[in-house]
Amino acid sequence: LSLVGSEMCIRDRCLTNGVVRPGLNRAASPSCWEAAMCPVTVPPLTPDHDLTHFPIHPLCPTCNVCKCQRAPCRKQKFEEKDESTKPTKPFHSLTADIAIFGEDFCSGDGEVNALVIQDRYSMLSGSYPDTSKDTPHVKVSFQHFQGKHGEPQEFYSDSAGEFNKAVKQLNWSGRNGRPHRPQTNGVAERAIRRVKEGSRCSLHRSNLPFDFWGRSMRTYNANHNATYINKLGETPYQTVHKTPWPGPTLAFGQFVEYQATEYEKKSHKTHPLGKKTLPGIFLEYEIAQGQRFTGNVWVLNQEILAEASSYKTVSYTHLTLPTKRIV
Repeated sequence: LSLVGSEMCIRDRCLTNGVVRPGLNRAASPSCWEAAMCPVTVPPLTPDHDLTHFPIHPLCPTCNVCKCQRAPCRKQKFEEKDESTKPTKPFHSLTADIAIFGEDFCSGDGEVNALVIQDRYSMLSGSYPDTSKDTPHVKVSFQHFQGKHGEPQEFYSDSAGEFNKAVKQLNWSGRNGRPHRPQTNGVAERAIRRVKEGSRCSLHRSNLPFDFWGRSMRTYNANHNATYINKLGETPYQTVHKTPWPGPTLAFGQFVEYQATEYEKKSHKTHPLGKKTLPGIFLEYEIAQGQRFTGNVWVLNQEILAEASSYKTVSYTHLTLPTKRIV
């Protein structure tokens, strides 16, 4: 990549064997001497990009440090897809996989791995950080994601034992990829990559400690369901629930003003004629079964976070207070 002062020319990112790849909306930096010859343009950054940082934007500094990837390994041969396995309605075909972080990188709630489930038809997905990947935990996550939508006609995953046992107990029709070959479970692997990249960007932008990664992952996933446009021209939430996202879209760690509870008014000694809101930090949406947004959110009081050195030193009572209404 060529450098011009402190700016980096990104025109080379659009090139594959010397040919501009179609569909990429990128160009050289404005100060680059080749800018006039660059055949494509860069769209401006918008505030909505901070919600999920998807798709990657070449001028976003957070994307550049959190989403860099190795060179892809492309398929050499393309086989025709089996039309019988193509989903035709929401929750017709599901896929899932688990991202393992380990005890050395557990969250403040003790979560050491995250189960990611995706509906292939609507692109609705669910993230379930948990303390274990045993069959009972996986089964509960499957039931929460499915909700009242009935049994899927196909559930595709790798050959993990916890998946096979949970699918058998739920009487789902399962199909497995080849063991130790993650390429045969590409849809789920791509979903995990997307969730990890979005959570990484959210944590980086919020400047919150890594102890919050479980909440960051669930928040990113909800924003994906609320804002991503699938092949049907709708958001995943709208495709599944037949209604737009019924609330605000907030970025993880965003500063908000929320309606204070009576307990907080007394503890902060709020004047009777003072404002009824307090400054806080948005943490998480409350998501019910079937990935339905309840309208409630979790907010952390800004003063409590300022006094705490990490997630573990914050009392769980403050994190699990009754949900606060964003005003």
